[in-house]
Amino acid sequence: MVVEVLEGAADWRGLPSYGFEEEPWRVRKTNQIESTVEFDQFLEQAIQGYQDALRLVPAHTKSLMGLAWCYEEKNQMAPAIETYRQAHDAAWREEGSQKSRAYYSITVESGEALLRLLPPDRASERAELEGHIADINKKPPQLPPAALSD
Repeated sequence: MVVEVLEGAADWRGLPSYGFEEEPWRVRKTNQIESTVEFDQFLEQAIQGYQDALRLVPAHTKSLMGLAWCYEEKNQMAPAIETYRQAHDAAWREEGSQKSRAYYSITVESGEALLRLLPPDRASERAELEGHIADINKKPPQLPPAALSD
């Protein structure tokens, strides 16, 4: 996969902007089948960085999601699934009790990743994940802060 940063989509520092507007990047699949040595080294560095971050804040959901994705990209499915589960559990504890849903839900993203990776014989876990995703998606969306100002 390749991430393309779209022209003009930058914040005041010149970095890609991740606001509520249209995403400043898109991911497109490439025909590249084999991982390159450089990509594998990048994944190893990212895994180390996420593990370092998680030693400081063990339930940091975005770090858990990044770590799980790296494991998945390295085809290390057992640690990927376990890490997606940790992210899902932490996100559900926070998002499940909220009255509205955020623009971006880690409960939904981690749940969808687990549904993609878990074998069909994990029916009860899959049903629980589907229930969490449905519960989050039923909630009204939160208003962005700009909509609340005068």
